[in-house]
Amino acid sequence: MHKQSLKKTTHRKLDKASPKSRDSECAEKLFRVLPKIAYFASTEMRALANSGASMRQFRLLAKISLLSLTNRQLADAMGVSAPAMSKLVGSLLQQKLVKQVRDETDRREFKISITTKGQAKLEQLTLLMRKLFARKLKSYSENQKAQLSLGLTILEDVFR
Repeated sequence: MHKQSLKKTTHRKLDKASPKSRDSECAEKLFRVLPKIAYFASTEMRALANSGASMRQFRLLAKISLLSLTNRQLADAMGVSAPAMSKLVGSLLQQKLVKQVRDETDRREFKISITTKGQAKLEQLTLLMRKLFARKLKSYSENQKAQLSLGLTILEDVFR
């Protein structure tokens, strides 16, 4: 669909829709677009040959930049098995992007935290990904970008 007609078509559909069908329509659009965004981000991350990081590593660094967590907590948060998380953490430990720190509340556990090098890597990857997304949006009008920004702000609020 042409970008100019997108706005008109969307508004017409929403004007005629009941609140319940709007919920369903929005949910359907989310399910349609989120995998595309994830695929774009993953593909671009792999294409960044000199970044040396996968999307999973990027997500892990982002997660522990906010809060140090145990291997099990990270595995649960990212929806992977504990052995898969151990392997991922091990690769980041080798690169000195993360470190293990004994948990002060449970001395049997180790918390995974980001290193200064890991924080720098995360910032580098974040900047690269922002540039890639910005480039993807370049051909849209300022009005369309404003609408997208508003929609993303709403989504951010929905998923808090």
